[in-house]
Amino acid sequence: MIPPASHFTFACTGPMQWILFSVPVELTNGGFKKYLAPTETIKILMAPPVAELVKLVDAASAARKVIELGGLERLQAIETSLLGLLDSILSDSVANRRYFDKRNEETISKILECLRRDSQSHVLTLARAAGVSERTLHRLCWKYFQMGPKRYSKIRQLNLVRRAIRQSHSTPVNITDILSEHGVTEFGRFAIEYKALFNESPTETLQKYLVPRSNGSHSSYREA
Repeated sequence: MIPPASHFTFACTGPMQWILFSVPVELTNGGFKKYLAPTETIKILMAPPVAELVKLVDAASAARKVIELGGLERLQAIETSLLGLLDSILSDSVANRRYFDKRNEETISKILECLRRDSQSHVLTLARAAGVSERTLHRLCWKYFQMGPKRYSKIRQLNLVRRAIRQSHSTPVNITDILSEHGVTEFGRFAIEYKALFNESPTETLQKYLVPRSNGSHSSYREA
């Protein structure tokens, strides 16, 4: 759960499937209370085992199919089952949870704001913008992003380019222009890094999201 005023600080490090669970409010004063932050100024990040998350996603997908087929009479049982599975996963993840206080949040916000102005800011520039030492910068980045600032900057750039390419296009698109707008200078190397992360080239991504014209064809694209 990310508060509206907070920065969205996560970037995909590979193909992902997202799923959102809404927990009944009464459970936040009951069994699920132990998973909440002690105060509103602190965030908690948990990283459950992937295998357990796959089970939860599969269960949620199966539940959706049952509901779509008219199994409304089973809603309560489905909810109880999913909440039980979620509780079990969170319980196993308590030992590995990480807390982020307001001061560190403000530091990370300054780092992200610097990256918004220049997506490939030098580590020293990021540290100065955040008002911390390079050592502290590295420590915070590893705590928040599970990677160093240089790697996070690259992952963030790759994600921003992918998002720009995936936006609906009704006019000819020049991929090179998109790359340049996001600070990419070595196009060939970037394309290799992009494919390694997303299992497809920038051009292949674009072809998936071209807007069909009225005659059934797709809008064209240009790659310099």
